[in-house]
Amino acid sequence: MLSFNRLMLISFAGAAMVPTLASSSTTALRPATPVAAALASSATVADADDVGTLAKVEPAIVAPAPAIDEASVECIAKVVRHEAANQPERGQLAVAQLIVMRTTVGDRFGRTPCAVVDQPGQFFDADAYNPDRHSPQWDRAVAAARDALGKVSPPVVPGALFYHAANSTPPRFFRSRARVGTLGDHIFYR
Repeated sequence: MLSFNRLMLISFAGAAMVPTLASSSTTALRPATPVAAALASSATVADADDVGTLAKVEPAIVAPAPAIDEASVECIAKVVRHEAANQPERGQLAVAQLIVMRTTVGDRFGRTPCAVVDQPGQFFDADAYNPDRHSPQWDRAVAAARDALGKVSPPVVPGALFYHAANSTPPRFFRSRARVGTLGDHIFYR
């Protein structure tokens, strides 16, 4: 467990810095977000033991976030909006992450989110579905899709590849699947 002997006060345009272990005996600061990295060039740090001394914080090199394919965002968002709009945020994210997880298991489901969504017998006809794109539900679905595609949040239901509504009798197929968990109105399986 990491412990810090001194309180570090950070001041610059509201961007956060987080302590990281530089070696076994020292700590360093790195920007918490890409925005913080951009602002770090004007950062100053005051050590609580010696408030009169200000030190310059060297900005860390932050890799740009990978580009997210907008078609993939839309495919996932349509499923989240249609099948999980009434679920809590974590439930919506779980459905989005499940679609992304399916792209990683070979050709069984498809190599892209849209191929997964369009696979016969898996979801509804997403191509024919045109939800209101000016609604809070759509905004939340898009946010869940972006989060899942960017792997921003840790997995909500790790390894889940299947799910069904909790209030329905599952087909025989689910008897041979390992149950990962229940979230909102959905039960998830490997």
